[in-house]
Amino acid sequence: MYKDISFFKGLNQLRFFAALLVLIHHSETIRLKYGLFNLEYLSFFQNGYNAVLFFFVLSGFLITYLLLKEEKEKDSISVKQFYLKRVRRIWPLYFLLVVFGTLIMPYLFQVFNIPYQMPYTFNQVWYYFVFFLPCLVLFFYGHHFLEPLWSIGVEEIFYLIWAPLFKYFKKHILKILFLIIGLKVLLMLLADIYIYIYQIITYIQSL
Repeated sequence: MYKDISFFKGLNQLRFFAALLVLIHHSETIRLKYGLFNLEYLSFFQNGYNAVLFFFVLSGFLITYLLLKEEKEKDSISVKQFYLKRVRRIWPLYFLLVVFGTLIMPYLFQVFNIPYQMPYTFNQVWYYFVFFLPCLVLFFYGHHFLEPLWSIGVEEIFYLIWAPLFKYFKKHILKILFLIIGLKVLLMLLADIYIYIYQIITYIQSL
């Protein structure tokens, strides 16, 4: 049952520990990459992915609660206002980081003769960032400074879809969720089958 709660106790603490796990994970993987002493092999330092998943679940819960609250109070949901709130909260910092990571940092590397080769140029990736698909930058160009932004891209796509879906198809939302989960499981199985077949073909060709 819906309850009018303005503040959820304990969520900020959970956010802190989740963010700490992400930071620790990235720190250890970076040190591993550069041959420095690291503890990346320990399971505790491999929880960055789980922490990000927790952030996604928490975000979905809070956004859905806010939509329920708005519908309860106003008997309707304003998708436009929902989008504007997300834009004001996320876009300024997101695009500031994009500009810094694609234009300013490469320039500073040149000015100070820092021996680091950027895996991409601004012209190669700007449209991925503009359309909130930084995950494709990671896919095509590998690890980079703006790699954590992939999670922001996922969040933005979720916001874009969830508000109108929740407003216009609320009565069928549970069916839609089960359909999405089933589709994800199917795609994961197909991906595993593809990888398995690819490995078999590669092994046969190497004989």
